[in-house]
Amino acid sequence: METVPKMLVVVKMKTKPLICLVLLIMAVALSSSLPLAHSGGRAWISSFSPTTKNLFDVFMVNATDGWIVGDDGTILHWDGVSWTAFPSPTTEDLRGIYMDSSTNGWAVGLNGVTIHWNGTAWESVNSGTTENLLDVGATYLTASYYAVGHHATMLWWNETSEAWEPQTVPTTNGLRAITMFDFLIWVPYPPPGHMEIIRDGWCVGDSGTILHWDGTWTSVSSPTIAQLNKVSRLSNNDAWAVGSSWTMLHWDGTQWSIVSTPKSGYGWFSALYMVNSTDGWAMGYGGSILHWDGTSWSEVASPTTETLNSVFMVNATEGWAVGLNGVIIRWTGTEWVIPEFPTSLMLSTLLAATALITLYKTKIKRTFPR
Repeated sequence: METVPKMLVVVKMKTKPLICLVLLIMAVALSSSLPLAHSGGRAWISSFSPTTKNLFDVFMVNATDGWIVGDDGTILHWDGVSWTAFPSPTTEDLRGIYMDSSTNGWAVGLNGVTIHWNGTAWESVNSGTTENLLDVGATYLTASYYAVGHHATMLWWNETSEAWEPQTVPTTNGLRAITMFDFLIWVPYPPPGHMEIIRDGWCVGDSGTILHWDGTWTSVSSPTIAQLNKVSRLSNNDAWAVGSSWTMLHWDGTQWSIVSTPKSGYGWFSALYMVNSTDGWAMGYGGSILHWDGTSWSEVASPTTETLNSVFMVNATEGWAVGLNGVIIRWTGTEWVIPEFPTSLMLSTLLAATALITLYKTKIKRTFPR
């Protein structure tokens, strides 16, 4: 029987294996350095943004399904891993978005644009107005949608006729933000008792305008003439509103009153989200971020100087905020992380891939003993 000679494999250890080793070490070092914290305590991390367009509103359906809208019809979608650009049916500037579920939602914008999400695509729907629409909200029980905007514009989506219908409101001022809520309660009298719908909503706007909804819109006394940009409701006796000149208002069930904050001078609040009575966020001009702890508002370090226009909290430990020039920041609940987070992550991946390709191309010499 013929003996098969043993094969000796000799790898030419020249420059390529050395390069592989260096690249792999760099990749591991970069990966292990993430995230890089600036300081302890509360923090936001900078999230990679696929756009430089101004962003105006963010809405999270849940931790793995979220939407952002902005200028020139910009629509971004979050899938739990990254924000990506999504096809838009309009080039108008979008200003507000509200999602009832992962398969139903509306976004509104300038010149009366309204677009609807049907679970697969965004589609344009005629609003019947050319007024700038700045926000959209909905009730909980029946997902009845309302859109608001300039010159006291308020529209209601009639699900039966599938059309936007103008609503009469007790003001001539522009409306900028809306929040709606309704729920069922059991009323024992008269016997045998019955279920009753409780309605509670707020709408704020120019010149300190505050409207309340209990099934009908009524004007409520306001302690300010500032432009009010956002409103957030927690309960029938706990709601907040923010606006120009760093205006902060609170509703205690009886009246709205001005609440002091650390901010002064030129600037404004343009974003607001209350998680609960002891946890809330207000943001605005120059990247300012304030936190409510149930007793007072305190300023929190921000990773950006861009004006922040919207914030949405998934829960107390996860949230998103967006602003001018495509800025997107994320709340982790623990620390602030430097903006280079996504760049470092991509670089480490690239280095590792390059190392593997280089190693694969390393020449291998097979020799047989003579």
